Amino acid sequence: MVRYSLYASAFLILAMGIFFLLAKKDHPYRSDQKTLEAGKQLFTQQCISCHAIKEEGIGPRLGGITLLLSEKVLTTFIRNPTKSIQSGQERATALQARYKQTMPAFERLEDQEIHAILSYIHGETEQHGIKPFAVGLRENNKDALSGRLVAPVKKSGLKIALEEVLQIPRLKNSSPDLGIVTLRPHPSGDGRLFVSDQGGVLYLITRGKSEVFLDLRSEVKDFSSGPGIATGLGSFDFHPDFLNNRILYITHAEKFNGQPADYTGSDSVKAGVQWVLSEWKMNRIHQQVFKGTRRELLRLHAPTFGHGAQDIGFVPRLDKNNPDYG
Repeated sequence: MVRYSLYASAFLILAMGIFFLLAKKDHPYRSDQKTLEAGKQLFTQQCISCHAIKEEGIGPRLGGITLLLSEKVLTTFIRNPTKSIQSGQERATALQARYKQTMPAFERLEDQEIHAILSYIHGETEQHGIKPFAVGLRENNKDALSGRLVAPVKKSGLKIALEEVLQIPRLKNSSPDLGIVTLRPHPSGDGRLFVSDQGGVLYLITRGKSEVFLDLRSEVKDFSSGPGIATGLGSFDFHPDFLNNRILYITHAEKFNGQPADYTGSDSVKAGVQWVLSEWKMNRIHQQVFKGTRRELLRLHAPTFGHGAQDIGFVPRLDKNNPDYG
């Protein structure tokens, strides 16, 4: 009788253990180290420009979302947020109303990549006990500021008429959040324009037609473009004395492969990208395609794919004798 009771007790304990083990994992997400590491890296590359796990940023925090929506619903939204909004998905519609913008589609991501990202988010959710982000319009948010902080803007009656000059072609495989960024005239004043695409191309516009002036994708070994607003070709500007020294400056992002930097941050999140400021010296002032030399001036680590060396420029109208000139 005693032996029977021991067997029964052992069986009951084993059955309860199996039950709780199965009950605990009622989600499809993996918890192995390889998947979580891959998910963390993908999250850093694809999501961190707009989202964090614990804090609200450009978009909502993502911690807790795997407790609220199924993997199928989340995957559908990641692949095509606009379609989810148009279908009337309540949370997607509320997020669009709150942030006044729509997340770009990530159709290029493989199923296993999305699963790894969601597994990482779910792991962080469980580890830190994060609750789902409560979507509510700012007008109904009790923590929001109340009252007008500045006087209403008075309309002047002025109108702006836009005329299309030309269309810069969309770069193949370009990240959906990247495009043309900087437009500057040729310092000679001859009517030519230069425009940069964050995907890595600097165009020369002559009489309404564009052609590639400089393609950083072929000139820079570790050039990195997208995803994230702080990647690719950041900006460019001409030296104030360009007509004499033929120098222009460009900032761009590079994939971090252990290159030493002139400036490093202490952030715990490693973006895996560096920003570089380079000096490009042209052989001739009026060349249609860049030919010349390049010299690196500054290299720094970027804390995330949402922060980098974006716009650059010179203090205008400085005297050449001023120590800050150029």
